[in-house]
Amino acid sequence: MRTLLFALILILTFKIYAAEPIVELSPLPGNNELELYEESDGLFALKILEYYRIAVLYEAQLRLIGLQAANPTSIPTLDELTDADARTLRRYYNQAEGLRRQVLEAPDAPYHKKIVELRDKVEKMNNDNFILQEQLHRQNLELLSANFYRSRYREMIAQIDSLRTELDRMFFDCRQREWVQAERIRQAYDNWKNSASILSIGLTGNYLNYNDERIDANISPGIAVVFNPSPIFGMGRILDVWTEYTYQLIEAEKFFQNRRVNMEYKTDYFSTGLNLNIPLSEVMKIENFYLGLKGGYGFFWGSARLPNTELPSKKWQGQTIRMELMATNFSRFHFPIGFFAAYNFNHHSKDLVFPAFGGEINLGRPWTTNFQLGVRFALWQTVSTTIY
Repeated sequence: MRTLLFALILILTFKIYAAEPIVELSPLPGNNELELYEESDGLFALKILEYYRIAVLYEAQLRLIGLQAANPTSIPTLDELTDADARTLRRYYNQAEGLRRQVLEAPDAPYHKKIVELRDKVEKMNNDNFILQEQLHRQNLELLSANFYRSRYREMIAQIDSLRTELDRMFFDCRQREWVQAERIRQAYDNWKNSASILSIGLTGNYLNYNDERIDANISPGIAVVFNPSPIFGMGRILDVWTEYTYQLIEAEKFFQNRRVNMEYKTDYFSTGLNLNIPLSEVMKIENFYLGLKGGYGFFWGSARLPNTELPSKKWQGQTIRMELMATNFSRFHFPIGFFAAYNFNHHSKDLVFPAFGGEINLGRPWTTNFQLGVRFALWQTVSTTIY
């Protein structure tokens, strides 16, 4: 019985009061590794986000213990993620390291004093039990009354039952705290998984196909803003509105005055429209990230000009049909970032004309296509992902 009581006390003590960090903090990269991170914006941003994620977890652990973080975590800005400055990386590492040390130095919980008192009582009871056995032996030798022994034995059993009740109550309190902590973590994960961005900005790479041998379009950069009003009205991600700008570089060849002339056009392309979203992650039972399929309809307009010439620019417009596959809310790192691939079908309502020497290049009113790959950052999320 004494061995069992001591084992229960030791197990409960280490179970409840071991202030160990819930995740390991990887060391700061050395000088050679820092050069690699500074040369790659992607690796640099991911390393900062890793230190930021670990710092948030340490801060959550301190709050669950009942402590406040000495230095609350700060969210990395877009400039910090892209400037590839080693001082920024050290600052976020030091932020996580400071919180880790605070977890390791966390004081014992209020129940620890009570457990020490109970442990002393058990030790004293064991000593009293030894003394009682000696007394029983002596009283047996002296032929004392059996009632005396029975009374002392009942007192010892009552003390054991009292201690057992106290240990059961403390064990229940500890289990309840673990349940509350697990529920908070689960709720924070559910909030993140179900969150939706109301306003986001995306960077794209575009490949355009004009379906004409006279025109050759290079891969062009673009920027897009997506506004999703549905979460404001409790409708999730059903509808969103996009607005996009693409700076296109187009090359063409033409015979003029018995020689081949190469022309490079600068083209501004604008489009806007409405998307309808289908949540594929719910249909396919995907848990680790959100996957959606969008179908949209909108309008586009633009102009083409031939720099360093006196040829007038040409304007055109039309309708566009858009299909997009997007993924976001990855559970591996809680950061509002997503990736997408889109395919646009453009129908020109005016003749697609490019200015050229010796006469314009007129493509008529064709169907053109545009394939996009891009990354999207949420500027406004519907819920917070902090564990309170």
